[in-house]
Amino acid sequence: MTDRGPLTPCLVIRPGLSFWIEEQSPAHCRARLQAFQEGCYEDTRWVDRTGGLFRARSARLARPPSLREKLVPTSWLPVVVELGPRRGVTPEEVADLLEGVLRGESEFSDHVRPSAEMLLGRFRRATSIAELLRLAADA
Repeated sequence: MTDRGPLTPCLVIRPGLSFWIEEQSPAHCRARLQAFQEGCYEDTRWVDRTGGLFRARSARLARPPSLREKLVPTSWLPVVVELGPRRGVTPEEVADLLEGVLRGESEFSDHVRPSAEMLLGRFRRATSIAELLRLAADA
């Protein structure tokens, strides 16, 4: 961990909705305009390989979208995510957050491979944060 925040890549968890691996620092993220407007970074938890968990305080577009970016739904826009302080987290706590996604009411678990149940079993057997990040990246 650094004074500036988590070490990337990070496992980003949107509780009950989704998770992904973020390669960029929170200050240099990207999102499609619609996803941003739907809150893709709101209330996310960022887990880095050192076992730090950072909760998103806010997310904002780094600049206003151009007219073209507003009209082209596949355009990626720069996003700045402000994170709160680091707290230590165990693999079990992270697996609990991931279980909330996989058992949640979103359609996210329909698109993971292997199945949500198999993936959850692998998350539960993970003995380190680094292993959880690797498993999430492969899902």
